[in-house]
Amino acid sequence: MSQIIESAQAEAIEELTPLLGRRKACQAAGVPQANWYRKNRQGPAPTRPVTPRKPHPSALSQAERDHVRTVLNERFADASPATVYFSLLDEGVYLASTSTMYLDFGHSGDLEIVAMPRLGTDIETGSERLVKHGP
Repeated sequence: MSQIIESAQAEAIEELTPLLGRRKACQAAGVPQANWYRKNRQGPAPTRPVTPRKPHPSALSQAERDHVRTVLNERFADASPATVYFSLLDEGVYLASTSTMYLDFGHSGDLEIVAMPRLGTDIETGSERLVKHGP
């Protein structure tokens, strides 16, 4: 049904364009002018310029990320981000938040987040751990 209406509108626009002009013909047929031009484009669709994403202002720099990665690899190879975070805070050191450890280092390929099965109610509440794959 909509194809019949669209073809009738297109036909009406083509007949009215020499008499009224494209804008008035589209208006008389009930078709937005931009839609007509979009459907009857002569060339290829315009390409959007690809702009690289800017890093967030509070994101870690590459040097900071490397430092966090070395600390994680040396001391906390099989510990969860929460364990690493609180262990370092007990020592008076803040490297990164737990979410940053999950996001930056869990998706980098160096560390893999593995869900651990919950065996009983008396087991620690941490249900995830990081497994080291790289040096």
